[in-house]
Amino acid sequence: MARMIPSGTGVSIAQDMHPGEAETLQHLVRGLGNEYTVFHSVHWARSSKRSTAFGEIDFVVVNQSGHVLVIEQKNGPLKETEAGLVKEYGFKDKNLHSQIGKSIDVLREKYSAQRRGQGLIVDYLLYCPDHLLKSISSPMLDASRVVDARAKRDLPKRIEEILGAGNKSDDLACADVTSFFA
Repeated sequence: MARMIPSGTGVSIAQDMHPGEAETLQHLVRGLGNEYTVFHSVHWARSSKRSTAFGEIDFVVVNQSGHVLVIEQKNGPLKETEAGLVKEYGFKDKNLHSQIGKSIDVLREKYSAQRRGQGLIVDYLLYCPDHLLKSISSPMLDASRVVDARAKRDLPKRIEEILGAGNKSDDLACADVTSFFA
C-alpha cells in the first residue's frame, strides 16, 4: 500500500476533495505498492515583478529513487480540439497540456532554486476517468500519458509502467524529494 501525504482517514480527506479525486486517491493508495508516496492537492505559486500565479496539482507520485509523476485529473466531459484536450469551465476553456506543462515547469524551477541547482526528474499523466479519448492532435500531449475511461481501472499499473518503483538504495534522494513536497 502506498503512503499518502497529507495522511488522514478516508472520511476526513474525502470531505475536502472533489468526490472523483477522493475516489482516485483511495484507488492509488490501495493499488500502488509501498515503493510509492502519493501527495494529493499540491499547491504552487510563481511570482514575478508584476503578479503571482497560483496553481494546484491533483496528485504527485514519488518513487523510491525520488522520481516524480504529476497527475492531472479532469472529471466530466472534455473537448478534443486542434489545440489539444480542453476542459470547459463556464465561459472559459482551459488547455490541459498547458496546465500540466506550467505545473511541471514551476516544480522544476522551485526544486532547483531550493536545492542549489539540483534537477527534479518529472513525468506526467493526464487522468480523465469520464472521457473516452478519440485522438490527440496536440504535439504537446502524448497519448501514452493519458488514462481515459476505458483504462481507469489500470491507473496504478500505468503509473508503475511510467515511473517504475525506483531503487531502494536511493533513499536519500527520495527523502529529499519527499520533504520538498511535504
